[in-house]
Amino acid sequence: MNNKQSVDAHLSAARVALEEKRYQDAHRECMAVLQIDANRPEPLHLLGLLAADHNNFSKALELQDRALAMGHTPAAPHAQAARCLIALSRRS
Repeated sequence: MNNKQSVDAHLSAARVALEEKRYQDAHRECMAVLQIDANRPEPLHLLGLLAADHNNFSKALELQDRALAMGHTPAAPHAQAARCLIALSRRS
């Protein structure tokens, strides 16, 4: 299996694990992707979703911002960043 196939397999597994709320598995799969390619924004986005699911909105926002800065173009990181900002403003 080449790196692209490996990354795709890890990302797919991470998405499924996150959807099923198997957070440790999702975290492990995302970290595996970052070990292969530290410049991939999608695992950062997924880790941000994981952090938000645990009400760690500061970390979630940081991860979404990093994914966006790396060029992650889907709308999901923008929407998640907005949700984090709303949650953080409610805490203040």
